[in-house]
Amino acid sequence: MVKNLTSREYDALVQRLERMADGIGRHKEEKNFPAHLNEEEVRSKRASLEAARAKYESFFQEASKAYDEYKEVFDDCNKELSKCDDTIRGFYGRTNPVVPDFGTKPFSIPVGRIKKPAPKKDKESE
Repeated sequence: MVKNLTSREYDALVQRLERMADGIGRHKEEKNFPAHLNEEEVRSKRASLEAARAKYESFFQEASKAYDEYKEVFDDCNKELSKCDDTIRGFYGRTNPVVPDFGTKPFSIPVGRIKKPAPKKDKESE
């Protein structure tokens, strides 16, 4: 899975791009200054980064809203299915072998010995 970029990383990169563009603008007239460094290119990179970040944030908000809607519908379906399970078990009986036909597990009947209750201690003997 890809690590999400933090706001701190984004802010640091935007500031670095801005400082780089300012520095290029200030010093581009110096003798032997590297010709491939262009102030406008750096500023356009910053603008494209900001646009991509804005697009990401809007998609993230939309995805968050879509997930909330999905979760709400999921929970409603789960509640409705629980009601149906209870109705089927009430109609056929909790342990009826027909219940699995509806995708519901029947309640099992406990088998084996029944534990005897532990003897109560007398308060006077303590």
